[in-house]
Amino acid sequence: MPYKDYYCEAAVECRKRAHKKYREKHKNDENYKERRRKRQREAYQKNPQKFLAKNKLWRKNHPEIVRETQKRWALNNIEKVRSYARKAIKKYHLKHREEIRLKHKELRLQVLTHYGGSPPKCAYCGESHIEFLIVDHIHGNGIQHRKQIGANICPWLIKNNFPEGYQVLCWNCNFAKEYSEKNQYYRKVRLEMLIHYGGNLPKCTCCGETNIRVLAIDHIGGGGYGQGKKFGHKCGFNFYLWLRRNGYPSGYRVLCHNCNSALGLYGYCPHSSKK
Repeated sequence: MPYKDYYCEAAVECRKRAHKKYREKHKNDENYKERRRKRQREAYQKNPQKFLAKNKLWRKNHPEIVRETQKRWALNNIEKVRSYARKAIKKYHLKHREEIRLKHKELRLQVLTHYGGSPPKCAYCGESHIEFLIVDHIHGNGIQHRKQIGANICPWLIKNNFPEGYQVLCWNCNFAKEYSEKNQYYRKVRLEMLIHYGGNLPKCTCCGETNIRVLAIDHIGGGGYGQGKKFGHKCGFNFYLWLRRNGYPSGYRVLCHNCNSALGLYGYCPHSSKK
């Protein structure tokens, strides 16, 4: 006998049991699944706010199920998760660019002051322009260490209470310390390139530095990273060979590592700003 009140509690429970029994019976029926999805889409289109509120309430009351579902989905869709994470990080950086820049500047100054004194300066030549300074691994192996902890070493140093084995150097002294002309062919190609862009006595276009060990090629107007990605060369000897094979194209000049790094990282060089 049907219930007199269609919406009474007993009638609602009875219909729920009947629907559940029917779903269990036809759970492998593709036609049933398609009809059910269609009904759900139509109902959602008529009143989306109702379904969103209901979904929000269910997720609030079943946090464990939600977490397990999310974890299972993430394990089965690793590439999508990475893609979403990259987009989210990029969006955050664009939105908080100025805050991130100021925070990085603050951490960097803290590290340089600890290892290089106040005001910080290069341990070899005494250079004091902060745009030219960098943290150096005294005993080498810096590339492998940065691969493990990330390119920005300052947060790691602060987190680990400023461990020993580090010093402050300018970019020129850092490169000169690690400089080695691997063979005669390398020396010949590099010297030929520097003479072409810097004259018979190669020197930095910005500050006039003549020490050939600290000179490098700069992309006038920037864009070096994008060009390296496009043509398959990153830096160093591969780049020198690319310039030679292409007849030393225009758009390049000779800078020392100090001026080159300051322009690339900060968009200006202290020498140029003085002028």
